Amino acid sequence: MTTTIRFIQDDEPLPQSTYRDDIATVNHDLLSDFFVIPHARDEDVDYGYRRVFAAAEIAVHHNLPKEDVVLAFRVLQAQDPLPRHYPDDEFLEVYQDALDFRERREKTAFTSIAVVPPECDVVDAAVNSLKGTENLYRRGTTLCRIVKEEQPPVGIKRPPGTPTIQAMTTAPTTELISKRARYVKPSKTGTSKIFVPAWLPNLVLARPTWPVPQLEAIIEAPVLRPDGTILSSKGFDEPSGLFLTHAWHLPKPTIEEAVAAINYLLTNFPFVNGASKAAAVAGIITPFSRYAYHDPVPMNLITANVPGSGKSLYTDVVGHIFCGRAMSRMACPSDDNEWRKRILSLALAGDPLMLVDNIAETLQSAALDAALTSVSWSDRFLGESRMVTVPLLWTPFATGNNVVLGGDLPRRVITTRLQSDLERPHERSDFKEPDLLGFVKANRPALIASALKVLTHYCDAGRPSQGLSAFGSFNEWSKLVRSAIVFAGWEDCVSTQREQGADPTIELLRMLHATWLVADPERKGCTVADFLAKRDEPAIAAAIDSVGADQLPFLLRRHKLRAVGGHRFQSVGKKHGAQLWAVTTI
Repeated sequence: MTTTIRFIQDDEPLPQSTYRDDIATVNHDLLSDFFVIPHARDEDVDYGYRRVFAAAEIAVHHNLPKEDVVLAFRVLQAQDPLPRHYPDDEFLEVYQDALDFRERREKTAFTSIAVVPPECDVVDAAVNSLKGTENLYRRGTTLCRIVKEEQPPVGIKRPPGTPTIQAMTTAPTTELISKRARYVKPSKTGTSKIFVPAWLPNLVLARPTWPVPQLEAIIEAPVLRPDGTILSSKGFDEPSGLFLTHAWHLPKPTIEEAVAAINYLLTNFPFVNGASKAAAVAGIITPFSRYAYHDPVPMNLITANVPGSGKSLYTDVVGHIFCGRAMSRMACPSDDNEWRKRILSLALAGDPLMLVDNIAETLQSAALDAALTSVSWSDRFLGESRMVTVPLLWTPFATGNNVVLGGDLPRRVITTRLQSDLERPHERSDFKEPDLLGFVKANRPALIASALKVLTHYCDAGRPSQGLSAFGSFNEWSKLVRSAIVFAGWEDCVSTQREQGADPTIELLRMLHATWLVADPERKGCTVADFLAKRDEPAIAAAIDSVGADQLPFLLRRHKLRAVGGHRFQSVGKKHGAQLWAVTTI
């Protein structure tokens, strides 16, 4: 049996409806005809809302009195239940959406655009015709729209029904501008209609801006705004640039109830210590804070000593709380070029959560290093020559067993470490919640409210200092999320950095320091060519094989003066134009 989270406020009586209870005067037979909405697939997450919106549109079209529509809707909802119950106030929000939609549609005039020189005037007119278009936004340097169930790019997996952002390309732009205006050319009898000129869509897309709202992200749960308030109203929020897919009416837990709910959720995960549990809490809370500051957030690595310890389950829990489904995921790309393509795809689509799943041994990528300290991403648009820049407002996760972090990743990652003493942890049966995802689905509003309460509790207290050290590129995240977690009673999640596996670059430099001293025992300096010439020495041969002869000069330049184990490489002059390198003691 699935446990239900209840807060003190849940026991308070709900306010009574202000609408008339006498529905005898309403012509329900007539209204029933208005409310016949085609049924969608059961797995369609917006099936209920679309039926309600369609019903509201019909009511608006027939100018039915608002009170009568609400009363009729109560009866009709009881006769033909939706996937969930819609209270009166939620239905009125949808009804208002339908009213607003009609008003905007009536204000949109269909214009004619004469295709005559100069081209810039035609482009101006086409761009201006986009004003007031439903579901059209600018994002970074792209024109875009919100779509569902888009075919994900190769290498990225998204659950069905995931709302994503689609950057406009030539074909949909052609169709769009043909709907917004009539294109004509001069003729002997006046003007005649023509197709949209083939050259026009690309020039429209090349404009630096368009008269449409600026979209930052699409979200499916309430989040914290920069001013400390909660965004919970459905639709586009112009001040923040966020589009919330559903209206939310959340419970109001105390901080004690919120902490207890999150602790209960994490009860059966075998965290190695309190810091790792705090990192798991950070993974849950960070997405709700992501749009409260314009700074990057660290990656959360979930690693374990043995398969089956709960890594994937944890990420599914986070995804189901914030998105209502598992988070988007991908396998670890094999090279930086592939990393850049995947990161651009994620940024364009606006994935709020991303999982690099099942890393084999080492996670290392210069492109990932750059992405983790950025809030925007620029690259060549896939399949085209144009460059695009879009926001990169993700919360990234990674999973794997005994993962080692390479390059600059150790200082960009916090670690949720699981440790099981069981030989076959996947066969465990002693869970408080055997169906944890079922528990999350049943209690999603309460868990969302709990995550937000941890943040607002800290903000309402005036954000008191927790005496924590600075955290590089993630100071804004540290000052809010990390501090809020400590303020609520958990440990410092950033302390997990001290427990991360050895950096392979550091180990490589240690080996090179030792072998360089074999080639240059007097520390007068040695060129790369001289070092390679001594590969008859077994230790030097092993070092060359580990680094790669062609990569050695690059490695020395990149890590010049980097201290490792009390030693560092230093340039000490030149020999026949080649750089002399010596190992010096600090």
